[in-house]
Amino acid sequence: MGKSEMKMDRRAFLIRGGSVMLILPVGYAIAGCDDNNSNNGTTATSTTLMFTSSVTEGHQHDFTLDVTELSSPPSAGISRDTSVTENHMHTVVLSQAELGQIQAGQTVSKDTSLTENHFHTFTFSLAGASTSTGTGGTGGTTGTGTGTGGTGTPSGGGY
Repeated sequence: MGKSEMKMDRRAFLIRGGSVMLILPVGYAIAGCDDNNSNNGTTATSTTLMFTSSVTEGHQHDFTLDVTELSSPPSAGISRDTSVTENHMHTVVLSQAELGQIQAGQTVSKDTSLTENHFHTFTFSLAGASTSTGTGGTGGTTGTGTGTGGTGTPSGGGY
């Protein structure tokens, strides 16, 4: 390869690399990665649903529901702690009615308890659930996708 071809490859590399650097901040802003981000990922396995809170003060928490808590909501509802992040956790309380609403496909937004002068919001929805088990392939039609991070969403009450 001659010098002129080498310079062209370097130039093309730098242009492409610079384009990526310009696109990344825009993608970050579009994704809503700020303190007011209200949606949240949902990851499903065959027995649990894990929801991720909004970002507040630069961090977020996870909260896990058992699928049986949706299919047969306890009459007293549930009260459970979130994951520990930055050496603290919050509490989430969901009533029996709210668990039934989630099971019925509705979206339920709940604030956590106030801890260290802040709270987070969880958006509970089966519509955003994606599976996290298996390898290769894509999400299934009943929400039990077989791909890593599959895109299957629950339908007909499946997870």
